[in-house]
Amino acid sequence: MISDEEKQRIWEQESYRFEVRRQLEAEKPAPTLRRKLWTFLNSPVGIWILATLLVGGVSWGYIKWEAARSERDAFRSVIVKLDAEIESRLRYAYDMLSRETVRNSDFNNVLYGSTMGIFEEFKSRDTRSLILELGHLVPQSERTAVKHAARGMDKLIPLRIDVPYDIGSPVDTETVQRARAILKSRVVMSRWSVLNE
Repeated sequence: MISDEEKQRIWEQESYRFEVRRQLEAEKPAPTLRRKLWTFLNSPVGIWILATLLVGGVSWGYIKWEAARSERDAFRSVIVKLDAEIESRLRYAYDMLSRETVRNSDFNNVLYGSTMGIFEEFKSRDTRSLILELGHLVPQSERTAVKHAARGMDKLIPLRIDVPYDIGSPVDTETVQRARAILKSRVVMSRWSVLNE
């Protein structure tokens, strides 16, 4: 058994340690906000909140990326369709204007008609409107060339035969040659492989 004297000595040592501990705690600066935040984030609740935010952020980012990719693909699809439609119409127009005899009805149909075409959604529109739409969709670096082609289509407007005409009568050769020259030099671009000459 421990003597009373020994107990007293242990008691004094423990009291002294307690007093020193209390003084050290009092001298210790209060934890900063950063320290409190760090302590909270390292707690189970803080880790759960961080994990939730991380998973939510990654999910949100993926959804946004997927939506942007889908929109970009839809944009590209429209551009490809417009290019195919315009190329088909210009090829038809150039082939039609290369014939020995071009009838009035064919001539107007070639320049402005919308009965021919590949895609149903473009059949009610003329070629110029398709070129203008393409000009709004292509990258900035390609817009000047597409707008040049649209202006070339504008040069064909004076050649259109608006007066009542005999459907079967031929268009004069000079008008056909002017239309071909405008198509070749002002409308057809490298993106449309129309000319086989």
